[in-house]
Amino acid sequence: MGDDEIMEDERYSRTGEAYIVRRLAREMTNELGEEKTLEIMYNAGRSLGEDFAAKKGGVYDPEEALEILRGHTIRSDSYAINVVDVYLGKDEDYVAIIKIENCVIQRIVGQEFKKRPPLCRFSRGYIEGALSRLTGLDVKERVFKSEDEPFPTCHGRITFSKNSG
Repeated sequence: MGDDEIMEDERYSRTGEAYIVRRLAREMTNELGEEKTLEIMYNAGRSLGEDFAAKKGGVYDPEEALEILRGHTIRSDSYAINVVDVYLGKDEDYVAIIKIENCVIQRIVGQEFKKRPPLCRFSRGYIEGALSRLTGLDVKERVFKSEDEPFPTCHGRITFSKNSG
């Protein structure tokens, strides 16, 4: 069993945690403002994603990196990223059109997820941090549509581009 896998005895109901996390996010927004809360959520997710990717070592192409992240997030019961399409964008950027299903953030926030709550920034940070570390490329994830029928799903894109620095 790899370092990124969740033991069966670690799985349990998230109902209590959902109440706590929702309230923490709300209080952070009330105390710090939305902009600072979004920054904290993003940075926390990004550093966790980078930590995961560092355990994998090596540099992968975007397709391999997406598959590594997909496998990890399914095993950890975080979410499932499905690649719907890929293409080369401007400046030869690798672009993946994605569908995110069964997202832990969506499960925590319930119906509010359609409003893209601050907790979604954690997921964005995690995805960008992990994929940037795995590929050595600049990575941007953007969700352009969220829906709850037939089950919570977000649609978006992940763009991999050469480092600008």
